[in-house]
Amino acid sequence: MNNKIKKPFPVKTVQPVLDQNYWNTKWQNNQTGWDIGYASPAITAYMAQYLIKMRQF
Repeated sequence: MNNKIKKPFPVKTVQPVLDQNYWNTKWQNNQTGWDIGYASPAITAYMAQYLIKMRQF
């Protein structure tokens, strides 16, 4: 009986080169992932507080 635990072989992942061409291609294909299409709730809340403070002056 073989009681040795087999170790998994190392897996190498290929990382893309994050250069200008990479990001231009992402932008042109609308694949940036960070644009939600509207102001985030955190920014909306911050700006609301900021505008209220500005009106008090």
